Amino acid sequence: MGLPELMAAPPLVDRFTRRFLRETMMFPFDRGEGRFGLAVADPTDIAAQRGAQIVLGGPIMERIAEFYEAKLRRNLDRAIGIVGPFAIIVISVIVGGLSYP
Repeated sequence: MGLPELMAAPPLVDRFTRRFLRETMMFPFDRGEGRFGLAVADPTDIAAQRGAQIVLGGPIMERIAEFYEAKLRRNLDRAIGIVGPFAIIVISVIVGGLSYP
């Protein structure tokens, strides 16, 4: 589900307090036919997701966490970009040191 579909889905924010939604950074929405979706900023916050499930009164059929995943991907790419060249230099020094008697 992309952003246009998410924006078109009927929101279910009226079932939650503003504080809960703000602190958990969740957006509950109706998937139709008694199904619920939940856009979350932190997919590791299982307690908040369980709380949303209790308030909605049914299982969450779809979870969207693109923000968190994009941030994680960006940080991993940055770390690999830093560690990768450093690892190549270290390996080159070790291999170069092994070639001399």
